[in-house]
Amino acid sequence: MPTFPKEVKARSQESQRGKKRPETTKNGWQYKVYGSVPDGWYNFSRMGSVVYATPFLPFKVPLTPEYTQAKPEEQFDLEDLFNSGYGIGMIVDLTFTNRYYDRSRVWKTYSARYVKIKCGGHNVEEQNEKYLEFREAVRNYWLYQGHRAPQKMIGVHCTHGINRTGYMICRFLIEECGWDADTAIQAFGVARGHPIERDNYIEDLKRISDSLGRGQLTPTA
Repeated sequence: MPTFPKEVKARSQESQRGKKRPETTKNGWQYKVYGSVPDGWYNFSRMGSVVYATPFLPFKVPLTPEYTQAKPEEQFDLEDLFNSGYGIGMIVDLTFTNRYYDRSRVWKTYSARYVKIKCGGHNVEEQNEKYLEFREAVRNYWLYQGHRAPQKMIGVHCTHGINRTGYMICRFLIEECGWDADTAIQAFGVARGHPIERDNYIEDLKRISDSLGRGQLTPTA
């Protein structure tokens, strides 16, 4: 039965493309909007559900409303995220840019933690160092909670909330919680509503799982 480590026992390239557009305001906040909506962003759902028996909530990157003003029905910004009904205590942002939303709102408006890990896509080797940052951020969050099971969720996103997000969450579950790769990958896909797409990410997760001798397990809440 997979468990989180003692201090973290669980509960249930984007490049700087495009030209800067004029500053706009909403609800007293001022934004500088750069470029356009990320490629493929409209093709994925806003967010999934919490990964079963964990505190991880995967979602695609929120965009300030100015990005989606041509398609207001597709809007997904920080306000939508924090009003979704999930209690979010920390956001881990894996995108390779700071242009999509005003991160200061995470702590100023919503009193949540924010961790930025600039994580390029595609290359698994690049993820090893970034994973150590991710693991440290998650561990520190539970230490901050005083070794108790967290009362709020950890939101994790990359651009689409699929590949980098899935890799980091699944690797944590494998290395720190004793899950096998197949169980972690399946649980993530069910929660997010989209599976991890990159074969090299999946292969690396399975390699890590095999090297640790993980047998197939059933997560419990």
